[in-house]
Amino acid sequence: MHVGSPGSEVIEQHLAARKHALLVAEVCPTREVIEGHFASAREAGVQFCFANPDRYLPSRQLVRKQLSGPLGEPGLLRLHRWEPTPPQPTDIPEAILRDLDLTLWLMGRRPNRVYSLEQKHAGSTGHCVQVHLGFPNGGMALLDFNNRLPAGDGYQSLSVIAASGAAYADDHQNRQLAFRGGSPDAVRTEERSGQLAAIAQEFVDALRSSHNLMTTNAANWRDVFAVAGAVKRSLAVGQSVAIAQEDR
Repeated sequence: MHVGSPGSEVIEQHLAARKHALLVAEVCPTREVIEGHFASAREAGVQFCFANPDRYLPSRQLVRKQLSGPLGEPGLLRLHRWEPTPPQPTDIPEAILRDLDLTLWLMGRRPNRVYSLEQKHAGSTGHCVQVHLGFPNGGMALLDFNNRLPAGDGYQSLSVIAASGAAYADDHQNRQLAFRGGSPDAVRTEERSGQLAAIAQEFVDALRSSHNLMTTNAANWRDVFAVAGAVKRSLAVGQSVAIAQEDR
């Protein structure tokens, strides 16, 4: 088994050697690359999974657990992600793909309509994008992404309103005062300890129990890329667009 974020050629070499492979989406490859890995794994008779590390943050795991229990069905999800400006311009920032995956995972269903807006600034390599997802039976999600911050820490928050209550996780509350002389700094407490171990353990457990994770994993990422395609179309036409089942 190979775990990590190597290049496409390395993953293909492991799959050709009939080794199970787990790729962590710290940076999301293109849809074509991922579909190629799934096809190679099926041909070799092994499992390949593409894991979104954001799903395995303790706060996100707790929200998911509560939605499966006392909170009930989610109706409204709000997600912020603000990051420093990248050195090179991109099409749709890959972090939005991870946010879309996280949203679909928590909502537990696929949206049927997307409306996206982008505020552009001349000379900036960053993006400021808002994505509104409409779900069947009235559910909705609003994601905003901004990677025009100065170099340094980013900011994330997540809030979900469900049938019987609400849950939230916010970097504002996850900071500690550090007194280093002068004005104190607000240092973010990271929740990534054990994150990669949790991803690997889930994959190992599936292999030991002969549970096929790949079919569900592939379908989930097809949904993510279908929604991402709708985001692009909405940005291009300046209005909401529908997502059909055949868009997968």
